[in-house]
Amino acid sequence: MQCQSDVPDDTSKVYSDAVSAHQRGDLDAAERGYRTVLSAKPSEAETQYLLGTVLWQRGDAENAVPLLQTCLENQPNHIAARSTLGAAFAALGLSDQAIEELGRVAELSPQDPKAFFNLAKACLDSERFEMGAETLEKFLELTPSHAAATLGYATCLVGLGRVDQAISVLEDALDIHPENTDLIEIYVQQLLKAERFNDALKHVNTARKSWPSNDTMLLAQATTFRLLNRHEDALTAFKLLVERAPNNENYLNSFGGYLYDTGKWKDAESFVVRSLNIKPDSHSALTNMGRIRQQMGDLEGAKLYYEKALSLDPNYADAHNNLGNLLLHMDAADQALTHFDRAIELKPDSKGIRYNRSLAKMTAGQISSSVSEHKHRFDKENPSIGREWEWPSWANETIDGKNILLWGEQGMGDQVIFARCASVIASKANYCALECSPRLTTLFQRSFPDVDIYPASDPPIAELTNKSFDFHCSTLDMNCSLYDKPSDISSKPYLKADPELTRSIREKYRASADNTPLIGISWWSGLTSQAHFKSTPLTQWQPILSDTPATFVSLQYGEGRNEIESVNNIPGIDLVDDRDIDPMGDLDVFAAQIAAMDLVITISNTTAHLAGALGVPTWTLTPTGPGRVWYWFMEGQTSPWYESMTLFRHGYNEGWGSVLKEVADRLHQKETALITPSTRP
Repeated sequence: MQCQSDVPDDTSKVYSDAVSAHQRGDLDAAERGYRTVLSAKPSEAETQYLLGTVLWQRGDAENAVPLLQTCLENQPNHIAARSTLGAAFAALGLSDQAIEELGRVAELSPQDPKAFFNLAKACLDSERFEMGAETLEKFLELTPSHAAATLGYATCLVGLGRVDQAISVLEDALDIHPENTDLIEIYVQQLLKAERFNDALKHVNTARKSWPSNDTMLLAQATTFRLLNRHEDALTAFKLLVERAPNNENYLNSFGGYLYDTGKWKDAESFVVRSLNIKPDSHSALTNMGRIRQQMGDLEGAKLYYEKALSLDPNYADAHNNLGNLLLHMDAADQALTHFDRAIELKPDSKGIRYNRSLAKMTAGQISSSVSEHKHRFDKENPSIGREWEWPSWANETIDGKNILLWGEQGMGDQVIFARCASVIASKANYCALECSPRLTTLFQRSFPDVDIYPASDPPIAELTNKSFDFHCSTLDMNCSLYDKPSDISSKPYLKADPELTRSIREKYRASADNTPLIGISWWSGLTSQAHFKSTPLTQWQPILSDTPATFVSLQYGEGRNEIESVNNIPGIDLVDDRDIDPMGDLDVFAAQIAAMDLVITISNTTAHLAGALGVPTWTLTPTGPGRVWYWFMEGQTSPWYESMTLFRHGYNEGWGSVLKEVADRLHQKETALITPSTRP
């Protein structure tokens, strides 16, 4: 601390005693002495600085700030006061003011490494990675090979997306500091981020041999095994970690996060609860618990956990992000956007949060304006699988007269709903090709005769790669770029089933239908992470199946088909299960089966999209909660994608019972507009 000799004589003894008390850590005595001096000479700058410093050291940054500001009004170049003011602003979460003050300190002391280090720390704390990197470069010029600064510099580079450069910097630093476990830890993290999993495992295994009792390295090893999908090894490492440190709330929470990611939500909950019992105010564990409760369907409970985390740390971006996701599942898109916006303010470089915001905007009907952020699904953490091509990715250039390659992505239902753009693009382009699942090629080629259809493979087939294209684009992105809002979407049918096969299947079912309508049903989705939110047990369909004068035909695929036998044992139910048709095979045959129906009743799955795209009357039970899909939007009983589709919605806190009852009631109404056998061949 600085001491000046211009303190008034009548308070000089009080002042010197206060400084001595301050130096030996007696803050109470120091504060009394400084206040006595200021009561006699309230404008004495050095004492204002010292009292402000005492208050800051005691955690009272709010009252320290005005004293330090007053000192600087009298002595603008008081470096220590300005540095402490910057630290006080940082403690108050006022990052802009903190960086301004600490930046001024660095300007006043261009040869002082500490000035640059403090400024860089403030930049890192507020995730100002570009400024932080520039500041640490200056620091490292003054103090080369500084381990902590190198660590911060690498963190900034990672935040800027310059992972390869960060890895190179860390490798150089580890040559100098080979036993610095902090450097090794972040080095392994970046190798994992660069998907150099085997390199990461090699280094972390070496570190484990050097420091077998180092729990940080054990955590890094567990994380590496996890990303290598070596789940038995990951589980063993995590178990050893929490056995060795059973009271470490961070390790318990990390293990809970791993169990959550592997679908073991009950087990995950037990470890995160243990973490919270040790540290109830851990915003990270509270957020983790919110994720678990959310995935288990307890949305109200999850909301309380996220809100508690934010009450402890209002600037915790991950909690804002997770709360935004939750509010979207709770039908509150506008509130969700508020939290996504705040999360992006706190983490402007987070691609994952921007992707989540795009889902909220698209759910609210803001389609084309959200496409650019929605593309972050390909480069966020845990990315969607895209396609790599030698041609440029389409970025809204004109397609008139161009050669365009479209490609499908994600599940069968997604490929069906977004293939609708193929004919539109073909009508404008010189040439259009579409790569899709081999299960869809026959159906798509009949439906889009002006588009060349190719089966997807890895690597792509030579017949396709030998062609020349101006641009490539996923059907999702191309499709969404065509519509500003839901009312812009064309809902006309665009798929064409094989007419002869459709007629044959229909005649087969009609032979035993006793002149009743053919109603196809589907109740299960195979999308692993959302299946239990989108699916309904077939037993819940009993009032529909047993009390409706109709012939019900299973349009179910996958594991859901296993429920049919037990339901058919219920008196009055005879659900047709045509084993001659494999819905998991060529979808052209499945499409013909769907087209043979008078009505399709289904959850949100491939069956729904095929039925809607074929123009078959369809009643879709739309999911809510974590099973919500953006393209069903927020409201309305009709779908802008399919003119023949009626949507049956329910609130996030309601089960499927109310929806199925509404369907049953609608079926039993005499005025129900079912297509009867007499009106169709």
